[in-house]
Amino acid sequence: MAVQAFQVGTAQSVPGAYAYGVVPVLDLPTGGQETIPVIVAQGREDGPVLWVTANIHGGELTGIASIHRLVAQNDLPQQMRGTAIFLPTINPAGLRVMQRYPYYEQRDPNRVWPAPRGEDASTRPPGIYEAIASVVYQLIVDSKPAALLDLHNASIDSIPFTIRDRVLYRDEDQRGEAEELARKLDGLAKAFGLSLVNESAAAKYVDLQLHRSVAGSVVNTARVPALTLELGMGMAIHPPAVAAGTRGIENVLRYLGMLDGPPQPIEEVPVVDLGFPVRRDDSARAPVSGLVEMLVEPSQSFKQGDLLGRMLDIYGRPLEGGEIRASAAGWLIGWSNGIAKYRGQ
Repeated sequence: MAVQAFQVGTAQSVPGAYAYGVVPVLDLPTGGQETIPVIVAQGREDGPVLWVTANIHGGELTGIASIHRLVAQNDLPQQMRGTAIFLPTINPAGLRVMQRYPYYEQRDPNRVWPAPRGEDASTRPPGIYEAIASVVYQLIVDSKPAALLDLHNASIDSIPFTIRDRVLYRDEDQRGEAEELARKLDGLAKAFGLSLVNESAAAKYVDLQLHRSVAGSVVNTARVPALTLELGMGMAIHPPAVAAGTRGIENVLRYLGMLDGPPQPIEEVPVVDLGFPVRRDDSARAPVSGLVEMLVEPSQSFKQGDLLGRMLDIYGRPLEGGEIRASAAGWLIGWSNGIAKYRGQ
């Protein structure tokens, strides 16, 4: 079949090869433009379109390295069907200064992507990054993608895992379509191959603006399967997490029929499956102010009521009422960075 040509910014696809370019997204006050780098890998045969984005938060680096490692396999476009579009950083301003937010706007860039119609009734003009997100979102939607993968990092000792977004719907007549989209998310997540964590309950999900994250927006506004992949610690490159991220992208390419062969197991990092679904939860909080002694390791499972950690004073003595216990059965993704915590953190 004839291969569909793709123009993404200045990158013009070439069947059986990589194409490189940029998407201009912002005029800078000092002259020049902010640009989003683009890599287009196109196979020699027609097929699905997959987008892979990374580095929405400037200090989250593993996704960049995973894309680089995959693209370094120069024969990938020769083996592929369809087109894979990689954006190694969608927050270059944050990457330059290693900050979560772009330096021109102190607002989380992963909470301002297009919302479902009627969800954002604000009349204020869009923020700086919100306008950038709208440009990139429209490029994604216009390509009629089969799926999107958004690569992140979590806390300093967390294991890599997949976040499965909530699929929102308003009316009962939309339920069947939402359930079908949810099944597609499940298949995509299983194919990637990491531990699977469902998002928070729907009300909290919306309250935290997670439906306006990259993946949340693509799922709930474009109604396209998308995943958030948390590839371990941020602010540095951890080779096993890079390998897991690269393997996971390859697995999705196989799952979508863009590469031959079945998905392969990820063996470079722990993959946890307790036999029942779990969801992301932050109820384990410091009951008193002090220093955290962590008693459970990331990837370790526990039962409701198990002791996860305890609070110590500066001399290392346990504080009264300082035990941190599990509110439900589950497994530990990771501890938040640092050990000094105020009550309620």
